[in-house]
Amino acid sequence: IPIATGSLSVLLNDDRNVDSFKVIRKHNPNGIVFANVGADKTLDQVNKIIDVLCPNLLQIHLNIPQEMVMPEGDRDFSKLEQNIKDIVQGIKIPVIVKEVGFGMSKSTIEKLKSLGVKTIDVSGSGGTNFIKIENARRFRQFEYLNEYGLSTVESLLEANTVSDVEILASGGIRNPYDVVKALALGARSVGMSKYFLKLVVNNNYEDAINKFNEFIEDVKTIMTILGVSTIKELKNLELIFSNSLINYIKQRNIANNILRSRN
Repeated sequence: IPIATGSLSVLLNDDRNVDSFKVIRKHNPNGIVFANVGADKTLDQVNKIIDVLCPNLLQIHLNIPQEMVMPEGDRDFSKLEQNIKDIVQGIKIPVIVKEVGFGMSKSTIEKLKSLGVKTIDVSGSGGTNFIKIENARRFRQFEYLNEYGLSTVESLLEANTVSDVEILASGGIRNPYDVVKALALGARSVGMSKYFLKLVVNNNYEDAINKFNEFIEDVKTIMTILGVSTIKELKNLELIFSNSLINYIKQRNIANNILRSRN
């Protein structure tokens, strides 16, 4: 089970923060670790992070809506595409580009693909809401943007229209059933945060491990109920959508892509 760091911008801004990130590799020497950076970071900055943390993969997060609502956030995004392209071409570990809870459309995924990105985490709405978080810090709020973004399901439907890209899913994944749904919609793997944070905060080590193993068993139980034993078989199941999603699919004209591309 991989683990991702939080944003490493604080490490680049102040070397005194390095120990709070090194602890991940120290206590997880053989595990899979993702280092997370913003798309505003340059290749040189990313190489510095890789040298310090020795991650297996790099996550580049996209968070323009958050930055725009953040009082002290960035306002110049003109270099993001070039940064992503340089990093993908310039480092030796795999790169994942991810959203932070606002989802991704077909055009965004296609743009990232054109930059050389091969793995994308669509990270839709439904979980942590960074616009709400930043609104809580503002005097003049953007409350009307609190529900902005595509859901994880909508983003996965969009992703099915683009070929030759590995898709991951996160955002609003709360239970084993959500995991199974995301996998059935074409995700290669699924990410969660709140569940695991609560697990370690509210339980001792042994209980946390037991509850996590129960979570994995529940995923297998649901797959058994559905009559499948592999994720590949899961992706071949027929899908039934709510009326709102059917309307979305019709407006986006993506019905045929969903049937064709989930594998």
